[in-house]
Amino acid sequence: MSPTAYENLKYPTQKPEGLIQRIIKGHSNEGDLVADFFCGSGTTAAVAEKLGRKWIATDLGKFGIHTTRKRLIQVQRELKAGGQPFRAFEVLNLGRYERQAYLNVTGRLTGKKKEQALARKEQEFRDLILKAYRAEALPDRAFFHGKNGSRLVIVGPINLPVGRLFVEEVITECRKRGASRVDVLAFEFEMGLFPAVLEEAKQKGIDIAPKTIPPEVFDKRAVEKGQVRFADIAYVEATPSYDKKNKLTLAIKLTDFSVHYSQGFVDSITAEMKAGKSEVACDAGQLVKFTKDKEGVVKREVLTKKWTDWWTTGPSISTTRAARKSSRWPRAWAWKAHCPAW
Repeated sequence: MSPTAYENLKYPTQKPEGLIQRIIKGHSNEGDLVADFFCGSGTTAAVAEKLGRKWIATDLGKFGIHTTRKRLIQVQRELKAGGQPFRAFEVLNLGRYERQAYLNVTGRLTGKKKEQALARKEQEFRDLILKAYRAEALPDRAFFHGKNGSRLVIVGPINLPVGRLFVEEVITECRKRGASRVDVLAFEFEMGLFPAVLEEAKQKGIDIAPKTIPPEVFDKRAVEKGQVRFADIAYVEATPSYDKKNKLTLAIKLTDFSVHYSQGFVDSITAEMKAGKSEVACDAGQLVKFTKDKEGVVKREVLTKKWTDWWTTGPSISTTRAARKSSRWPRAWAWKAHCPAW
């Protein structure tokens, strides 16, 4: 790929569209299905879309998926501008590869021994998460797994999302023990679970803080250096409004949202920040720009002064690779990244 080519996305393994176009044209017809199982920057999918082929593109790397999505949105725009038909596409997340690899039990073991080996793996897994969360493991671990300051800590199911029944068990156990504060750590939470269930717990005198376990928990170096960030759950509530005169007209009204990060999260960012640099983070539900001068003094500037600032502030879909891989960016911004497709 020429460094000056207009289609160059600076992706290491990117191929020229002209090359892929020759291959697809020579081996398929319009309407056929083209698949690329190591899609990288998405050249195959982009060319297939332009040539009227159906396509499937997969990749294990998040950076590749984000690059491909952005590229295909641009293809949609170009086709629309040229008066040509264009189609929607889905981004699907299939599998929990890191967790499956971690819990993989090798060797020819009998049923009982395999269960015991798996139980040991799960225990090691919880210990790893507690260490990354800087929580102290509890000796009994009958229900709760650890303690962080004055808060109890429980790690949710490894291969299942945390649902209402799990949260209700947490509330029941808290009432039995006379505990009022607990952090729930999980990779996934059931859709629609928040914020209603948190309000129900609060009415019973229990403060539940759901935290998302980031993929960086599998990086031992990141755990050892204390660089793993557990993000609080963010949610967006939107209400559709249909036009009475035109049924094909639809408006989406933002009715509520919540993006809260703990103070410790912000403290760790500012502590790691180099002099003369700045970082944008979410603090107390607002986007704040932190800047450190040469003397090490940190200044803060609130960027979200009104609700519309959420649409114009923060990193767009074209942020750097490092930023996209970082767990610092609030999940609500992922919603902004979809906006160009609208």
